[in-house]
Amino acid sequence: MVKKSCFFLLLFFCLNHSNAQKLNTDEEKVVLNFIQLINNHNIDSLKNQVQYPLHRKKPFNSILDTVDFVNEYEVLFDEGFRNLITNSYNLGKWSVVGLKGIMLENGLLWLDFNGKLIAVNYNSKESIAKKKRLLALDKENIHESLRENQAFEAFIHTNRFFIRIDLFENNSYRLAYWPVNTVSTSKPKKIILKGIKTTNYLEGSVSYTFTAGNFSYVCRFLNDSLENELVQFNMYKNGMLFLKDNGFRAKKSYFSL
Repeated sequence: MVKKSCFFLLLFFCLNHSNAQKLNTDEEKVVLNFIQLINNHNIDSLKNQVQYPLHRKKPFNSILDTVDFVNEYEVLFDEGFRNLITNSYNLGKWSVVGLKGIMLENGLLWLDFNGKLIAVNYNSKESIAKKKRLLALDKENIHESLRENQAFEAFIHTNRFFIRIDLFENNSYRLAYWPVNTVSTSKPKKIILKGIKTTNYLEGSVSYTFTAGNFSYVCRFLNDSLENELVQFNMYKNGMLFLKDNGFRAKKSYFSL
């Protein structure tokens, strides 16, 4: 089964849930088992009940494995959220949404039909505080010309370049790139605005295209469900390919020597 992009996954879970249905007997067992694990603070079992990677909105990195899950557990499930889940044992707050899975309330948390955790959309106090710290750290470590944005989208390390993509409020994107062996606080070699994002759900790939005069720049993520996925960075002049570079998505939004 082809994996979907992080954007599609989040959109998928945030749609209107007007077709939500009550749980059947098997689904009730799945939910009650999950509630019991949370109630017992059984992290050792919970970490094996997660569909990895567990995507999170930027600036957070996706949770890639059991080690990440254990380290981020208190951020994902603070005391208030654990109490909310524990007190949902009467199952009135849980519902099934078509083939999408089983959701708590209006999508705070999602399980698949085998009981695997597939999404957490709850914002704990720690996650809000951590987000502020990460955003502040990001702005400290990039050039002043790049500090205005709505959200950091991706950072790519290729054989020749460091590349950063940011999202703006009008759903357009900005590309900035530097030669390798430089720092992100230095002025980028090139900044291009008004990029567009294209998702190929059949391939599981995502492309960002930027145009400046006769030149166009395309970043193509080959498998957007992976945190360290492979990326192609191509440059075109008058529609003709003149530079092809390969790299990978990096975890950080900035870089230093």
